[in-house]
Amino acid sequence: MAAGFASGNQVMGAPRTADFLEKASWTLAAVIVFLSIFAVGVHNGQANAARMDESEIATQVQEAADALPQPAAAETAEPAAE
Repeated sequence: MAAGFASGNQVMGAPRTADFLEKASWTLAAVIVFLSIFAVGVHNGQANAARMDESEIATQVQEAADALPQPAAAETAEPAAE
């Protein structure tokens, strides 16, 4: 009866398939962790670049607004004293 269960460790009849699947699983898990950390780093880099772009745009808009001619202030007319 034990001989019938001894081959239960062989997947699809290939010996040591469980070892391969375990190594492949650990490798894929490590790759996913690495890619996750890498993606966070790339995202933070792009977010910082976007913030810098926004501040540069705000600076350029302010400089352009300062360069525009300012409308003449309306002079207040004082009532004539009679």
